[in-house]
Order: sequence, then structure tokens, then C-alpha cells
Amino acid sequence: MLPFRPVPLLLALLALTGASALAVDAQPPVDAQPPVDAQPPTVPEAAPAIGDRTAADQAAETGRKALQLYRKDQAGNPHAVVDAAMAFAEAHKRYTALGDTDAVAEMQANIYWCKKQMNLDAVKEYLGREGKTEALAQVDAVADKQVDASEAQSYLDRAKKFAAEHPNDLADISVRYFEVATRFVGTPVGLEAQKLSLETQNKYMQWIQSGGMQRETRFTKATAVTTGSKVTIPDERAVKSTVTELKKLYAKDYAGKSDPQKRRFAGKLVTEAAKSKGDATIYYTTLQEAIRLAQESEDYERLLDTIDLTAASFQGYDAKDQKKQWLHKLTGKPTAGAIATLLDTPTDPAANALAGKFFCYQLKRWDQGLPMLALCNDADLKAVAEQELAKPTEDAQRMQVGDAWYAVSKKGGASNEKFSAMARAQHWYQQAKGVTGVAKERVSQRLADIDKALPLDMDNIDWDNLTPSQWGKLKGQGAVVQVRVDRSGPIATLKPGQRVRVVPHPSDTWTCQSWTGMVSSTWAGTEVTRQGRNGGDVSMLLSFSTPYSGIRFGELLCQVDKGDPQSCGVVSGPGPLWMVPNRPGGDNKGEIRIKLVPVDDE
Repeated sequence: MLPFRPVPLLLALLALTGASALAVDAQPPVDAQPPVDAQPPTVPEAAPAIGDRTAADQAAETGRKALQLYRKDQAGNPHAVVDAAMAFAEAHKRYTALGDTDAVAEMQANIYWCKKQMNLDAVKEYLGREGKTEALAQVDAVADKQVDASEAQSYLDRAKKFAAEHPNDLADISVRYFEVATRFVGTPVGLEAQKLSLETQNKYMQWIQSGGMQRETRFTKATAVTTGSKVTIPDERAVKSTVTELKKLYAKDYAGKSDPQKRRFAGKLVTEAAKSKGDATIYYTTLQEAIRLAQESEDYERLLDTIDLTAASFQGYDAKDQKKQWLHKLTGKPTAGAIATLLDTPTDPAANALAGKFFCYQLKRWDQGLPMLALCNDADLKAVAEQELAKPTEDAQRMQVGDAWYAVSKKGGASNEKFSAMARAQHWYQQAKGVTGVAKERVSQRLADIDKALPLDMDNIDWDNLTPSQWGKLKGQGAVVQVRVDRSGPIATLKPGQRVRVVPHPSDTWTCQSWTGMVSSTWAGTEVTRQGRNGGDVSMLLSFSTPYSGIRFGELLCQVDKGDPQSCGVVSGPGPLWMVPNRPGGDNKGEIRIKLVPVDDE
């Protein structure tokens, strides 16, 4: 990992190419001139033309998000239905100019529904909108439009077509039928639409009552809409040139070939890109490289998020289309195919099963994966996901979640799935600390069995809660440190830039004694027992002055060469590595085993 750079990526690239941010008179060669349209993302753009597809889609999405907010809390957000109506009216105008009849019909139905839902507070909010007369007039024109009865069947046919194409969008389907039912009251078509609307509303309410709104995944949620100016995508030549400079600047990071290394580098590039928004070419190119690395390492969350980030700043960059293009490059990867399916059909059970397991088991993003598993076609996974999403607080409930994951781990299947389910069972069993009797014995036995069975996952180790079994599986140089020795070693000699993690055995203890009393301490400095000499006050012991600030009495410390001693963890060369017990002289007893684990890039 490269050292922290406080300067923005833009300045670093300028330095690499020999350019100066202050040399305003210096001109680059003709073939290196940046494209005229590569302006910083902050440069304001002219208002989009009436027939601009992106502006129409953004207005429609703004309306959907406002409508979603209103549905979640109608009493608390009466203004949201007004916001939705006005956004849909704007989209209606733009789709009309584009000649998109299906989108026009959808916006019309939404506007009609919004106007009918406005209560007294919402109407006051609606009428009080200053400077919005044009938008209000558009809402009224659509909502109050008189439609001849001869058009009833075509309205119903369009509603049915929408329902067939969007079977999981229950609320929107209900809105379409609602418009037909109330525009053509008492007619055969109106009565049929009324029946269909009520049936769909009932299904929607059942979904809500079953926790459906709490089970939303990143694919079922409305896509975030970013307002503000956008700029043109830089030309291909400028992008290629910037990629070359990035490879020089981050040569060590580009050398990493493993998936974890690529994932870390992708995250680093996204962070660096944020510092360079003043240059559209650098910003765009850095994000594209992060997307490429995320795609190659199957970091789907980073892939999707970074594409959305790019779409927020650049004109003509269609997020959904880009996601599909990048996913389709991963031929033969089931998860990529599943996510591509979810982009169009977010509640597809089989796709949610595949994607949910990948997010949970591979990426360790349980917050993202569990809602997908709650929508999947595996009964056991669906049930345990529902249990987790209920956020159990009682020990008995937590034990039950652990039992469910333990049962999943015993079903067989791929080893990574088995071990991930087992690790999740361990996670919940560790939280069920208050169980008693037979349950306590069973949980303890299962924790011991899991600890022995689980392979060591070096990319997801919880170093602060390492178990003795995990410590035993670590690969690295070992040593034993005696507490009675003032300084042990050197344990190893580190080369310049070499990094190792010093890992003491988590259950080894030693006893340190001073004139005020005695303390038995683990390697982390947690005082296990305290005993004042001759019945003395323990507070006298705690007032003992340790030689190093922030370090506890009895703690095992590391020291590289002649530097300051520090708590165990990652240390860097060059120089000899010593181990130092933080205790005074006296009758000190015991030893602690340690391992030195190489650190490539954390």
C-alpha cells in the first residue's frame, strides 16, 4: 500500500507528467491537448431540451421516490404526494415531446392518482407553491382531463399490459387500474378495473404486512436521482492517456493480481477520484478504472455503486445500461447473470438466491445480502434471513438464529457456502451469552466444534477476537516471550518497508507484581485478576504509572530497533524487532506465545 498522500490526484498526475499547475503560459503539445468538452463536473450546463430522454427519466424517478416516501408515511409526509405529482407532470411533458406513449400513460396514471390522494394539508401545500404555476397547471390539465367513454377499453388494455410487464410492481399496477376505475365509473370496464385495483391493493397490503417494505433490496429500491449539472464524457484518447499516467502513479497497486488486492485498489481509486472532481477527465477515468477492477474481482457492490457515481456527473452515461454491459463481460459467472436479472426483475427468487449468497458469503456484506435471501427460493435461507432481519434481542432468539444457520451449514453444497453459514452460526451463538442450562452447554459445544472446523479466512479475520484455534492455524514465525525478561529478542530483523503483524496467543496470561499489588493480565492488557498486597486497596494498583502513554500495566509490547514500544499489531521495518513486557521489577511469572504474520497489503 502506498503511503498516505494529502495532495489530490490531480496534482499528483500533474507532477508525474512534469506539468505545473501554476505555469499558465506553458502549452502542452498539440496531440496532448485535452478535449474541448472535457470540463470539470462543477461547470453548469444549459437547461436540457424538452425532448431530453435523461431529463425525462430523472423527473419520473424523482416522482417515484417522492411517491415511495408518501406511501411509507402519508400522515407525516403530505407534501410528498405534491412533490410526486409535479415531478410526474414534468416527466409527462417531456415524454410527450419524445412520443413515448407508454411512458406518457404511466405518468398520466400517477398524476391522476396523486391528485386524488391529496388531503386538506396536501391541497394547501399544493396551492401554496410559489413560482410553480406552470407545473401546477400541468398537473391539473392531466388530472382533470375529460376522457370519452369510447377510450375506456384502451385505458384498461394499457393497464393490463403494464401489469403483465411489471408483475412485481403492485403499487404501480394498482394506480393504473385505479385511474381506469375512477375515470369510467359505473361502466363495465370501470367495474372490472375497480375489481382488479382492489385485488392488487390487497396483495400490496399483504406484502407490506409481511414486512415487504423492510425486505427491500438494493434492486427493489427506487434508484437515487442526482440533480445538478452534468458534463460530457471525455474523449477516448484523453481517457487512454490518463490511464497510462495512473498506471505510473500506482504501479505497485496495479501489480496486485488477487481479488482482495484488486478490491482494495478499486476502493482506493474511488476515494482518490473524489479529490479530483475539478478535472472531468481524471475524475471519469479514475472511476472507470475502479469499475474495471471491481468487475474483474467480482466486487459487485463496488461495481454498481461506482457506475451510479459516474452516471451522476456525466451526460449520456446510462447507469442501468452500463451495469448490464459490465456484467455481461463476466461470461459464465452465475452471480453476474443473477444481478443482471435483478436489474430488470428485482424480486426474481432464483436470482435473489444467487446474488444474496454471493453478497453474504463472498463479500461479507450481510446487510446487502440478507434482504435478497429473504426473497429467494430456498426455504431454509429465506427463513433464517427473515429471522435475522427481525433483529432479535433476546438470547434465546439469537440462539435460534444460530441454530438455523448451523442447520444450513449441515445441508452440504459448496464448501464456501457451508463454512460461511457455519461462521454466521458462530456469530449468533457468540451473542447468546445469557442462555443457561442445557442450552448453554449445547451452544458452547457447537462453538468449539465450529472453531475447529472453520478454515482461516485471512481476508476477514477479527484480530480483536481471535480464538486459540484460529491462532493455531496462523502461518508465521513463532516465539515465546518470558515476562521476567526485560526485553526479548530480537525476534526477527525487518527489512525496509517490511511489515508483520505480531499476534500473541489469545489465552496465554502472565502475572506481574509490584509493591502495590498483583495483576494477572492477558496480552491485550485486560486485567483478569487484581489482588492488593496484604489486603491493600486495589485503586493503589490502578494508579501505578506506566512508562508509555495509552499502554496498560502488564501488556506485551513490540519495539522496532530503538523506536517507542507499542501495543501488538502491525509493525514496520527496518530494524530488529524486540518484545517488551510493560511491568516493573519484582516477582513476575509466566510466558506468552506469539506469531509473526507477514502483511502484504491491508
